[in-house]
Amino acid sequence: VMRGNAYRALRDDARALADYNEALRRNPQDAVLTWHRGNAFWQLGKHAEAQADFEAAIAIAPQKPQFLLTASSFYATC
Repeated sequence: VMRGNAYRALRDDARALADYNEALRRNPQDAVLTWHRGNAFWQLGKHAEAQADFEAAIAIAPQKPQFLLTASSFYATC
């Protein structure tokens, strides 16, 4: 996760996505990873994938307000 976040900070969302995919392969119910991957998809213009990840993150952890905030921003701009 940390390396994926570092890649995102460097605006290298493709590499971040690869790291998030690998981490999610190992832990598919990790809401935070799913949310991070959704953000990477969004930045890459992969809106269907981003939407699916944001919705999955909310389903896994509906108590996380940042997931709802991100999803609302996504829906407002896409």
